[in-house]
Amino acid sequence: MQLQDKVPPSIIRALQSPGAPGDASRSPSNVTNIVIGNNKVALRAAETKAVALGFTTRIISSTLSGEVSDVASSLFDTIRAMAQSLSQPTCLLYGGETTVNVVGKGVGGRNQVHLLCFHTPSILIIFRGVNHCN
Repeated sequence: MQLQDKVPPSIIRALQSPGAPGDASRSPSNVTNIVIGNNKVALRAAETKAVALGFTTRIISSTLSGEVSDVASSLFDTIRAMAQSLSQPTCLLYGGETTVNVVGKGVGGRNQVHLLCFHTPSILIIFRGVNHCN
C-alpha cells in the first residue's frame, strides 16, 4: 500500500490544486521570511553557555549529514581520540541533519540512535534536537 492510498481524497485534491504548498503563483507578495535561528546560531549559544559553565569548548561542525549509524561511528572515533588528549572538562559541539532508516515498525529517532551507538563510561554524550515523525 502506498502513502497516497492512505491519505483521504480531499487531502490529495488540496495538495494538487492551484495554490497548494510550493505553488508560487498564489504566494502573498506582502510576506517576508526572516531566519532567526539555524545550527550555527544554536551552536554559538551552546558554546557561550558551556564556557560560562567552565568548559573548554569547541564547535566541531555545524553540517553533519548522512546515515546516523555511520555518522555516530565516525563521531565516536573522533571524540574518543580527542578525549585522550584533553586535560580538563571539554564540550565538543556538533550540529547538522542526519537520517535514520527505520526498519519494520521501529520507533525512536536520530538522537536515540546516536546515543545507542555510544557506549563508554568515560564520555558523557547529550543529544538535543527535534525528531520529526512522518
